[in-house]
Amino acid sequence: MKKNNSLRTQFLNMTLFPIIVLGAILTITNYSYFQNTMYKEVKEGLRSELNIVLTAMDQMYPGEYGLAGDTEPYQFIKGEKSLSDDFSFVDTIKEQTQIDISLYFFDLCAHSTIRNQEGNRIIGSPAHTKVVEDVFKQKKEAFYQKVGIGDEVFFAYFIPLFDDKNNCIGMAMAGKPTSVVQRQIGEAVIPTVVVSILMVLLASYFCAHYSSQIISVIEKINRFLKNVASGNLKTELDEKVAARQDELGEVGQSSLHVQKELRDLIEKDGLTKLYNRRTGEQKLRETHEKMEYEKNPYTVAIGDIDFFKKCNDTYGHDYGDYVLIETSKLCRSFMNQKGYVARWGGEEFLFVFERMTVEQTALHLEELRKQIENKAYVYDEDIRSITMTFGAAEATKTVEENIKEADNQLYFGKEHGRNQVSI
Repeated sequence: MKKNNSLRTQFLNMTLFPIIVLGAILTITNYSYFQNTMYKEVKEGLRSELNIVLTAMDQMYPGEYGLAGDTEPYQFIKGEKSLSDDFSFVDTIKEQTQIDISLYFFDLCAHSTIRNQEGNRIIGSPAHTKVVEDVFKQKKEAFYQKVGIGDEVFFAYFIPLFDDKNNCIGMAMAGKPTSVVQRQIGEAVIPTVVVSILMVLLASYFCAHYSSQIISVIEKINRFLKNVASGNLKTELDEKVAARQDELGEVGQSSLHVQKELRDLIEKDGLTKLYNRRTGEQKLRETHEKMEYEKNPYTVAIGDIDFFKKCNDTYGHDYGDYVLIETSKLCRSFMNQKGYVARWGGEEFLFVFERMTVEQTALHLEELRKQIENKAYVYDEDIRSITMTFGAAEATKTVEENIKEADNQLYFGKEHGRNQVSI
């Protein structure tokens, strides 16, 4: 069960949360920007259309706005034209532009394209008190984003109307229902919102995908190190991790280096860097099982440096260590692709020749013996040489019995002149 504060959770929180928040901010910002832009466009559009209508009416019907007749209902007129029964012009404007036009005589609607819920024009209905105060009384143009006209709420632009003596005698209005404008804003904003959401989802996907990849690499390294810490020094790290050309690849390489150092520390002899006796014996048992399963022969041999104690006593332990190190290098190189070698005791070495009979092994050991005999050991400007004796036995019995047989052959070689291979 994963912990709530796992690295995966923290990583995803650090990447996805800012993207989601940023996406929300961008969406809200875009909506606000489009909304304000649309409001300005609506305002300018209404003002422009209203001015066009008023100019056209002045040209078509020269004269002032007023009321005609001696008794109610009075006729609303423009010059000599009665507008009370003829709405053709403003209806045409609405049909072409979807903009409602209303004319007010003082504060009452006298001419309009707007109808109430019963389908009747709102003739005779009063203007909103704020509009009357702002436009009629203050004699100023005004724009409203939400103003009640009849049974609806409008975006409306109002212009005061004046007679030839500059007295305000009414108002003109161009408007669009708020619901229509909001729908237009929504239609304009939706594509941007959809794109923003898609970008957030896409960015979230890539962040989650690459975060998961990084976390997966970290988890592989973590499992590898846990196995190493538990003593499983043969565990393997995914080769793709170590092959990465980034910091995680460097961590993987460092982990492999730690594993190697631990294996060397545990499995190898500190002086010669060969397998130590414990590891050599363990590998020998593995080889025994493997060769038995494959039904292939193998040979066990033990080599011992001749007169090594005398060498130590004569030239000192430093020279003895030098001899062991140099001899180990030669033996390790020689055993490449033949088997392996381990330090078995002080100056003794265990050799395991895989898929070889004792006769084949004897030929190889004879070659190694000559290389050691002919090697120049240069120490403190002195050139010296050593020899080695080998005893070998083909592994036909148990591991312990095979080792004992090789040891007996070594003893025989020691007793019969040294510097030889005994089988």
